[in-house]
Amino acid sequence: MKIAIKPFFFSCILFVLMMQIVLQEKIEFLQYLDEFVAVLSLLYIIIKILGGRVEKRVCIDFIIILAIFSLGLVGSILFKIQSNKMAIITDIGNLFKAFVSFYAFYILFKNKKYQYNEKLIDYLSFFCKLVILPGFLLSIVNLFYNIGMYTDYTYGIRSFHYIFLRVGNLYSFCVMCLIVLSLNLNNNTHKTSNLIFIILTIFLMISTLRTRAILFALLYVMGYFYFVKGKRIKIKLRYIILFFAIALYIALPKINHYYVENTRTARYVLVEYGIVTAKEYFPIGAGYGTYGTFAAKEYYSQLYYKYYFNQYHGLSKNYGAFLTDDYWPAILGEFGFTGFILMMILLIRILILIIKNKDIKSKFGSLFGYMVLLMSSLVTGSFFSTSSVIIMILIAIAYHYNDNYNKMEMML
Repeated sequence: MKIAIKPFFFSCILFVLMMQIVLQEKIEFLQYLDEFVAVLSLLYIIIKILGGRVEKRVCIDFIIILAIFSLGLVGSILFKIQSNKMAIITDIGNLFKAFVSFYAFYILFKNKKYQYNEKLIDYLSFFCKLVILPGFLLSIVNLFYNIGMYTDYTYGIRSFHYIFLRVGNLYSFCVMCLIVLSLNLNNNTHKTSNLIFIILTIFLMISTLRTRAILFALLYVMGYFYFVKGKRIKIKLRYIILFFAIALYIALPKINHYYVENTRTARYVLVEYGIVTAKEYFPIGAGYGTYGTFAAKEYYSQLYYKYYFNQYHGLSKNYGAFLTDDYWPAILGEFGFTGFILMMILLIRILILIIKNKDIKSKFGSLFGYMVLLMSSLVTGSFFSTSSVIIMILIAIAYHYNDNYNKMEMML
């Protein structure tokens, strides 16, 4: 089989990004790969905007990003809560890397020179399958024997993390694979194989035994039957109510634990003081590296001393494992109510763009990935994570996938 060089090269880069969490344990410099991609993406966007080759909606979205970025700078200069420059630079990178990567690849794959992304998805699907198959088999073995690939016991069963070190990393990888395999459903040659591997990936996701993973699996299955199998059926209110009822039932124990029964849990405290910070530093927030982010944790923010976070489990300087278990409290704290509203507008605009995708399978895959990030943002720093970069890139590629695929089919 002849290998198409450009799509193969892109697929290799994207797959390394998908596997970054695993690979960086052995190859240290790879821990900066997502930031490197984001920097290149930013330069690419700036060049394209200055050259006048970017559509109006992308320019508007980039202005919104610049406005949020400026709020953080003003807060940092005005309040001087975080004085460490490296903390500020780190925070800027983590806060915006997913969005600049999304828009860069959105612009890139709109270019007629890149009308080969069906090949890219073919190669990427193959790479995903190479990881999924042994993972599925080992997850079965994990149920009966301790093979050293579990995080803890949930419901009396070992929660599987495979080679991904943490269960969260595994189900994030599964989300990426489901996006890729969903896009590849357009390829009739591998349709049966893709369906089989979608089922294996869902099982692998559920094997983590995390509430979020189970909800994401449920979301995918329901979305598949609606978009792919029953796309002509109108969305009925009772189906929406049913999904949220099931989701609420699954998530209720966690909601009770974190937000109702115990007001001293890390997540409750982060939400509470995120609002407090937004009010105190109204309307622009406290600035970069001050609240709810990785930089605020690593360079322990002065606000944490002020709020006596050392008194809460997982929020202290010596053990701050839960200091980054948030997204919206961090946005509120660092950018205030103004930044919160702007970020909501930006995310809604991206959602509208995804919904406008004309190809049903491409829309389904990208919408699934985006909804996972949105749902996760309620309890984790989803858009700050390494995985968010590749998920947003895949969503961008998906938007132009249908047009490019059809053009290539016509050429053949």
